[in-house]
Amino acid sequence: NTSLPVDHVLRLASYVEREKEMVMSLDDDLWNEGRIPWGDPPSWKNVMADDGSRFSDDETPDEAVRRQRDEIEGQGGVFLDDVDLPEGWNLALTDAGKVYYWNQETRETRWDKPEGP
Repeated sequence: NTSLPVDHVLRLASYVEREKEMVMSLDDDLWNEGRIPWGDPPSWKNVMADDGSRFSDDETPDEAVRRQRDEIEGQGGVFLDDVDLPEGWNLALTDAGKVYYWNQETRETRWDKPEGP
């Protein structure tokens, strides 16, 4: 298990501080509607290791998804790819962050989770 270099942690800390300031000044209506204009996360390109070399994370995208799934489920959460839906139905989010469901075959959309096989 590789520890994160200081450069990586500083970039993340800067992002968190910037987002905190944005949230603190956010209009109540935007907050209540879930319309939070999150900024882009920091770039991890050219992160320097503590010894001055280029930092490399060997985790593949599939490994990252499995790790994230384990972390979310370990905290009692539901990994969105694992939501049990009938054939043809998909889960999606509005721009405001509200969950809705759509059927790729019939083009039907709905707010309530579809039931059935």
